Amino acid sequence: MVECRWRTAELMKAACDAEEIGRAEVAPARERLRLLWLREGAVQELRAAAVAENRYRLRAAIAAAASTGEVGEADMQQARDALQALDQQVEARRSLETAVASQDFEFLQRAIAMARRAGVRRIELESAEAQLRQLGQSEGSRELRSAMVSDDPERLRAATDAAVSAGMTGAEIDAAWQRLRELERSEERRVGKECRSRW
Repeated sequence: MVECRWRTAELMKAACDAEEIGRAEVAPARERLRLLWLREGAVQELRAAAVAENRYRLRAAIAAAASTGEVGEADMQQARDALQALDQQVEARRSLETAVASQDFEFLQRAIAMARRAGVRRIELESAEAQLRQLGQSEGSRELRSAMVSDDPERLRAATDAAVSAGMTGAEIDAAWQRLRELERSEERRVGKECRSRW
């Protein structure tokens, strides 16, 4: 559509030059052509800035396009939406950096979820996810050790399930499952004795 308008304006200018139409009569066509070039340039810059994912460039392109008054609302809204998404990604990255530095499992988990929703690239999330697994395993290991000495089979089962979900394997998990079987057998024997004593 813009290409067609451009061609029309260029042809009008050429026709006016060929027919030797006066400057006053050509001025509106030249002004329209200038506005079309201005609009097309602003729209192209909006799109290029959005594709480049450069929020400063996009902010400047939005301001320039708004000042021309020639860019359509749909193009402006698309650029504003792209800017908002870029701002959310920046905020998510900051939150992610803070969470990684804090070494807080739950905070890091929330920051990773926020970064995913904001569209942060997978490669940027990988190190945070690796740290989350490591924190989950160390936290799971602490809870698992505590649950093993508690003599509470429900707590031990929950801690073991959480540790396995966090990616823990090996002797510590095997020992937890063994301890859980012992606690459950002990509980079964206790309940059996109570039942026999009632009879």
